[in-house]
Amino acid sequence: MRTIPSSSLTMASASSSVNSRFMIPNVGSLTNGRESAATSLRFIVLAALVCLSAPPAASATEHRSRAVAREFQREHPCPSTGRTTGACPGYWRDHVVPLACGGPDAVSNMQWQTVADARAKDAWERRGCSR
Repeated sequence: MRTIPSSSLTMASASSSVNSRFMIPNVGSLTNGRESAATSLRFIVLAALVCLSAPPAASATEHRSRAVAREFQREHPCPSTGRTTGACPGYWRDHVVPLACGGPDAVSNMQWQTVADARAKDAWERRGCSR
């Protein structure tokens, strides 16, 4: 049978207390209920601060200004019809930087995109920008 030097045990216990105190709370290493409650409270407060400091996540159902869409089409006529109002067959208005990734709903952030390209980009955005 192999014995472990006492110096190794001291280092292991010191590193486990550091990990439980600063990384993920290890409930088994806590000595009483008050420390457990204090650790849980610190974790909850930290999680709340992170959630409140993050920008709100945009979603596909987020309000998109119709006025911005109309202004975009006035400045950039439909590629298939050349019209500045109405439908644009085969094309969708697209946000260059997706709203879900924090992009603005502004004319400067919009472009015409073919329906096929827009569907492919939407699939990528759902994977890449989800929070």
